[in-house]
Amino acid sequence: MIPIFLIVSGVAPILSGGGAKRQDENKNTAATFCALIGLSFNISWTIAGSVWVYPTWDMVKKDSYIQCATNATNCKSCNDVVLTFAFAMVTVDWILLGLVIIIVATSICATLRK
Repeated sequence: MIPIFLIVSGVAPILSGGGAKRQDENKNTAATFCALIGLSFNISWTIAGSVWVYPTWDMVKKDSYIQCATNATNCKSCNDVVLTFAFAMVTVDWILLGLVIIIVATSICATLRK
């Protein structure tokens, strides 16, 4: 599931960011709704990626782990480079998601104070 996670993580922001905000008042509500859908998908996909990547990382990084041979039939192995990249991407996703939540909360508080 890790390669699928990486592909969707790369494509989803492109698709959700494609609808740029327009200055028209009627379009602003639709753009906000699409942004909320994209944000909720990003949160759920980051959670799913964490469930797939972090346990695999722990298993592969143990000293007793033996990587499968190329001709093994029942092999559950992950390339170290792909796994390291996925681990870094999930971690960066969590950091950026936290920053987005802080920025949105700050913007809401500033709007309510006006």
